[in-house]
Amino acid sequence: AAKKVGYEKYDGRATTIIEYNNSEGRRERLWIDQYSGIPVLQRVFDNEKKLYEHTFTKLAVNAYSEADVSPPATYPVVNQTD
Repeated sequence: AAKKVGYEKYDGRATTIIEYNNSEGRRERLWIDQYSGIPVLQRVFDNEKKLYEHTFTKLAVNAYSEADVSPPATYPVVNQTD
């Protein structure tokens, strides 16, 4: 089970750090942006040795407009009521 292990500012973002064991039994830590809930950093450990680290950059929240996700006006509207 994941557990909260701390808080830290990372890349200018307030983050919550959670820790858990992945499917390979290795310890992982995720830094999660407190505003968006998006991970910004992941570290994977083998015992106490850091194996690798991923950083997530160019994050966008609510970056799409209604027009980006709406069908064109020429599409027919189908009413599926009984």
